[in-house]
Amino acid sequence: MRRRLGCVQAAVVAAGLQEENIKDALGVLSGTQSLRPDLRRDVEVLAGEFDRNYFILLEKAGGVFTPNVLMMFQKARAASAVYFALSATLDPNLLEESLYEAIMASRDKKGIEAVARNALGAPD
Repeated sequence: MRRRLGCVQAAVVAAGLQEENIKDALGVLSGTQSLRPDLRRDVEVLAGEFDRNYFILLEKAGGVFTPNVLMMFQKARAASAVYFALSATLDPNLLEESLYEAIMASRDKKGIEAVARNALGAPD
């Protein structure tokens, strides 16, 4: 799990997420904090807010992927990566979803793909 956490952490850093719920979730994933009852839901709500804001910005930009649109997309994907990583304790199949979201959150696709391959134990 810790190897896979690196991919999620890289996405959070790349997206510049600094919300307390995200910090708490990373603490849970790294084993330094306990899971509070509504953290999973709070992170899911945050990811949903970023997604809604992404679509609003995209519509206002006339479908053009401006820097602001891309930034919000990145935040939504990174928050979703955290949510799925937290939820993977309930359903291990969601770990791959978390890695997918983390890859989509990164602008450095080659770098994040290398992290994901390492997390999955796949050869380069």
